Amino acid sequence: MSISLSFACSHFLEKGRIVDTQTHNCHELVFYDRGCNGIATIDGVNHKISDGDVLVCRKSVPHSETHFSDVECFFFGFDCDEEIENGVYHDLRSIKPVIESIIQESIEQKYGYEEIIDLKIREILLLLKRSINSSEYGNKTKSLFYCKNYIDENYMEKINISYLAKMTGYSLDHFRHLFYQNFGMSPNKYITQKRCEKAIELLTSTSYKCVDIAYKCGFFDSSQMTKTLKKHYRKTPQQIREQK
Repeated sequence: MSISLSFACSHFLEKGRIVDTQTHNCHELVFYDRGCNGIATIDGVNHKISDGDVLVCRKSVPHSETHFSDVECFFFGFDCDEEIENGVYHDLRSIKPVIESIIQESIEQKYGYEEIIDLKIREILLLLKRSINSSEYGNKTKSLFYCKNYIDENYMEKINISYLAKMTGYSLDHFRHLFYQNFGMSPNKYITQKRCEKAIELLTSTSYKCVDIAYKCGFFDSSQMTKTLKKHYRKTPQQIREQK
């Protein structure tokens, strides 16, 4: 595999920073350090990004970023004759010191630096492949999607998040963290979103009473449904119904 480095550096991005859509004449890899919270859009597809995540984007592919917190990014551009896949790889903190070393080698340019950089990029690409092919990673990811599908089918019932966490083999806190990483919101917020979406559907397509809709969607009562809809959509059930 032939590899050549195009650029390597780090950059601090402030909360609220939007990185406009751009393309490169090489592949790009970005590591997001501690505190990251944002969205990366690669070729029109949105990816939730958190600290420890790695973004990979093929050359000439448009990508942009929106950051909701301060974060330091480490990134480099490179060419290689191996197929590169777009995407975001989660929780790969072990890659950070390797990228830092690449940046340092590119700055100092000591004897043999090009060969060392070549080896370090190869190491990173292998670590990315390992994260994809790890059976444990695959099984855990599948279990998260199973939990999401379970919520999709049962959001109108009372759902025990601790029970879902136990099914995946994670602690409650880690389950919440991974769910947020993969789906962009907490399990509880996802459940609330599903209930609100169904409530809006029934309000605009049926003549059911609000109290009946509330129970059908999993809310405790119509008062809770009204409060939730006002919080997330700034509209009462009656206002939503009048829009149909």
